Amino acid sequence: MKKAKNTQQETASMLTAIVLIAAGFWIYDFFSSAQAVKQPEQQVAAPALETKDVQMPPKMGLGVTLDAFSKTFRGKGFYFDYAQPVDGEPRVIAKGDDSQSIASMELIGDPSDITHATLMLGISSDGQHNFGNTVLVFMFVNQVFTDWPESNQWVSDSIADVLESKKSSQAKKEKTVDGKIIRVVFYKELSILNITIESSK
Repeated sequence: MKKAKNTQQETASMLTAIVLIAAGFWIYDFFSSAQAVKQPEQQVAAPALETKDVQMPPKMGLGVTLDAFSKTFRGKGFYFDYAQPVDGEPRVIAKGDDSQSIASMELIGDPSDITHATLMLGISSDGQHNFGNTVLVFMFVNQVFTDWPESNQWVSDSIADVLESKKSSQAKKEKTVDGKIIRVVFYKELSILNITIESSK
């Protein structure tokens, strides 16, 4: 009986997260079309990002610079720091400091043209941070996919699908658009949602 009650509570929490995500999608689109996305009154300045002297393999980028990501997300309290390179490519970890979300970001590649970007989000069972996370997702995706009108809808639908998936470990949705792969993965046991965008070439 107790197990059934816990299952009902978990299902209710998941449905709440899905509803909040759908609501976040509608509100984000409304404010974006009106060009009235509210920014925090006091932006947290990101530290200067130095270009490391690293040998770069020939790899197609996403068409977005590290500076562009920094300017977009520092207003949400993200701090950017260099980390251990990956396969000879510079790697930056950005951590959010926003009470409305639980998030971090990994950016890999030449600062002038990032090749791999991942947004990692904590999905809270009580729905406390889910709306703030949804706004970050759309900001992240729109930073890369500037010419894909259906990007927000696809991401919203994909998040809903993976959150309600019956798979015990992880659920995944993936799509290739304009030579870029976007992947939505939910790690159920950890309650972590990853949005990854990387070059398909």
